[in-house]
Amino acid sequence: MENLPKVNGKLFTNYNLAKYSWFNVGGNADFVFIPKDFDDLVNFLTKIDHNIPITIIGGGSNLLIRDGGINGIVIILKNSLKNIELNQNIIEVESGALNSEIFNFAKNNEIGGYEFLGTIPGTIGGAVRGNAGCYNSEIKDFLIKVETLDHKGNKKSFTKEDCNFEYRKNNLPKDLIFTKIFLKADTKKSKTEIEETYKQMMDKRLASQPHGVKTCGSTFKNLPDKPAWKIIQELGYQNKEINGAKMSEKHANFMVNTGTATAKSLEDLGELIKKEAKEKLNINLEWEVQIIGRKN
Repeated sequence: MENLPKVNGKLFTNYNLAKYSWFNVGGNADFVFIPKDFDDLVNFLTKIDHNIPITIIGGGSNLLIRDGGINGIVIILKNSLKNIELNQNIIEVESGALNSEIFNFAKNNEIGGYEFLGTIPGTIGGAVRGNAGCYNSEIKDFLIKVETLDHKGNKKSFTKEDCNFEYRKNNLPKDLIFTKIFLKADTKKSKTEIEETYKQMMDKRLASQPHGVKTCGSTFKNLPDKPAWKIIQELGYQNKEINGAKMSEKHANFMVNTGTATAKSLEDLGELIKKEAKEKLNINLEWEVQIIGRKN
């Protein structure tokens, strides 16, 4: 710890990460840094030993952290980089801002189109990294550019085209830290209309997806011709519990920690489903949940 630079934010050592995943599981990080602001983050990155691994965590809503924890330094951006501003027809937002905060900002400024984002948990940085979407909208439809830092603190900007978006995927290098997102704000819509559209989306979500449980949303990516939930149902895994991990009875593609699961039991259940999908249906399922950290 004494070899790390002085910061204005918070630095922890041997810090448990379970609360930073919506599954509420995970081991300890060697170090955790929560920057006070952008300048604090740049200062930290320029002064640390660049041989130390760095992992970025946003809202944790799509993240399975293994029980063995994470090597090196974990940087947590949620509630740190969270400023949102409107500049003419552009929303400029720091990457740690919650998607729900951006939706409310857009609503209050009578900017339409972001109702879908209000139904997606997590931060805008994570949404851009994973091209989050639902209800026929994806973040790529609204992105103008993203500002980033590399692990040495060097700044670089990328356009929407540079991101080369795919389904739930951004093809920018994984070692870039997203710091600021620029989004279109050119669709005028009344607050009443926005609230009604959002309510319809949320009603659909609450009717079809589990809530009030420890889950990270969609476990596997959908196939072009078949949703993942249907594959899981065909394999007989809906509502099947193994060591505290189960696929929800309400939505088969939502993995749930019933309260006693470890990261290993959650990952094992997913890998078992992947294995059987390949063996029995000749289908290659791909994790949508991001899995990070050391195996025990």
